[in-house]
Amino acid sequence: MITKDHTRDVISLIDERLKNEEFSKDREFAAICTWVREKLLEEELDSDELFGRIQSYAINKRRRKPTLASDLEKALTMGRPLDVFIGWLRHLR
Repeated sequence: MITKDHTRDVISLIDERLKNEEFSKDREFAAICTWVREKLLEEELDSDELFGRIQSYAINKRRRKPTLASDLEKALTMGRPLDVFIGWLRHLR
């Protein structure tokens, strides 16, 4: 479980990324961000489902963005899905 302050920080980061035209064009990325934002607000984030969504995104991006796909897949083996998601958002700056 994450704190309310941390939740607000993550939601702000998501909102910042979704306002960026470059990132918001990626519909799958935007869908993951929107889903995480919703679940954080509802306090019902399912770690297993987030893992699956990130993993699916990585698999779908293997051809066009092999480095990103590989980095996400490696990160998922080493950390909690929410930490991986937050790291991914921060990396996109």
